[in-house]
Amino acid sequence: MSDWKEVYSEILSSYVGRYKEARGNSQLRNEILGEVKLEILKHEPEDSVGLPPHLRVALRMVFLPHLDPKDWDDEIAIIQHILAVTSIRKN
Repeated sequence: MSDWKEVYSEILSSYVGRYKEARGNSQLRNEILGEVKLEILKHEPEDSVGLPPHLRVALRMVFLPHLDPKDWDDEIAIIQHILAVTSIRKN
């Protein structure tokens, strides 16, 4: 099975700049994540690809190293919040 980040690297790369530029605008960043997710789900890879269960969280993790380090704490807090909320919903 191929790594999803490699299979979708072109799509991911095409959104990094917009995501970075949306600094301080969590609503816009969330909209961009939605666009990326839809683009990935529309694309049919040639190889078998397993997508992560929390795709938006995984996308944030992919984009994180490209952000200004001043934004990392906020992004990590959002990621932790999403994971905590989804964990509570499962229980």
